[in-house]
Amino acid sequence: MKAKYGNWSNAEVNVTVTDICPNCGRGIEPVLKDSSFYKDENSHILFLTLFCNSCKYAWVDSYDYIYDYGDVFPRNLHYYKEVPSKFPKEISKLSPQGVKTYVQSLQAEADGYDTLVGIGLRKSLEFIIKDFLIYKFPEKADEIKAKLLGAVIKDYIDDQILQKLAQATSWIGNDETHYVRKHTDKDLQDLKKFLNATIRFIEYQLTILDAQNLVDQI
Repeated sequence: MKAKYGNWSNAEVNVTVTDICPNCGRGIEPVLKDSSFYKDENSHILFLTLFCNSCKYAWVDSYDYIYDYGDVFPRNLHYYKEVPSKFPKEISKLSPQGVKTYVQSLQAEADGYDTLVGIGLRKSLEFIIKDFLIYKFPEKADEIKAKLLGAVIKDYIDDQILQKLAQATSWIGNDETHYVRKHTDKDLQDLKKFLNATIRFIEYQLTILDAQNLVDQI
């Protein structure tokens, strides 16, 4: 859209604005309610007040206007933060640090820090896997904490489905942290998919263990 960056009549500049409401997450064509600017000797900042007709939410995004280029560059933009609505209570209780890291990783993605997302999800996987195995084998807690994740997955996960899910997630997560990718046909979306499946499978296993404990008590 066009926005004014000065007081004279033809002082307009093209600005690329979001098409996702930062409040409700719906795809929109935001309405420009107001445009204002701040100028001093060192900076020229353009402020846009935008409005979502869907949820009736307004927000202010700001841009640096660079006179030499006749263009604007994002300064402080609002994004929709896609975070999981609610983690399974079993996983939240099992691995609070793993869940916290997972949520913060998605928040980093929503805030535009896309290069950090895979690193955070890989860390989340390690906490959730190790916390689950420590829960199953408390007598081996020190060994599980000290070993590399790949060895932990191989040595302590006896369920073949969970082992393969965890391995695949770990491999793609490692690609997100290394200079050279080994699995070039997989990306961040695959990492999310495999990690979410791993989490669901661990939730399933926790439910089984809970049922077994109940039956064994009788």
